[in-house]
Formats: sequence, structure tokens, C-alpha cells
Amino acid sequence: MATIPVSPEFWDVLRPGMRLHVRDGRDARREMLVTAVDSVSAAVECPRTTYVTSGMAIECAHPSGASGFVGELPKAPGWVGLSVGNHVELVGSEVAGEPLA
Repeated sequence: MATIPVSPEFWDVLRPGMRLHVRDGRDARREMLVTAVDSVSAAVECPRTTYVTSGMAIECAHPSGASGFVGELPKAPGWVGLSVGNHVELVGSEVAGEPLA
């Protein structure tokens, strides 16, 4: 599971069923579905390839109009390959992301 830090103020509004909208590192529009939230993480699903970058804006398709951003990701060349069935975890802090195991 990949770990992606998100801004703490955004973390407080996440709920299962919410849809998140982003423009990824290639400026492609993507929609993610929040499938689970607990006290330290949230699980999201996205059926399409998404290039996540530090500082990427995240908007919530919810009446609250909540928005946030991706925190600092580790400086590493390359990319993380995810396949159908892999899981990505969003965390409610600005800790550095962790490599996919």
C-alpha cells in the first residue's frame, strides 16, 4: 500500500463515499472515491493512472467545498507502479510518504 500525506485541515472532512477531484502531475483530471476513513488513514480508489506530486491540490465534491493538498513526498527518481487491486492510503499528517512494499 502506498502512503500519501495530505494537509491536516483537509483530513478532518474526509468521509467514506466522498469523491475527490485532482489534476495530476500531467494535468490530467482524475476522480478518487474515499472508501474508508479511520483515525490515521483513508483508503481511496481511482480507476485510472494518477501521477501524484507534492503540493498537488485535492478538491472534495461535497457541499463543504473542502480542499487540501498532497504533502511532501520523498525525493526519489522514478514512479510507483500500481495495478488494479493495489491500495493507496492517505494519511492525515504531513509525514513523508512511504515506498510501496
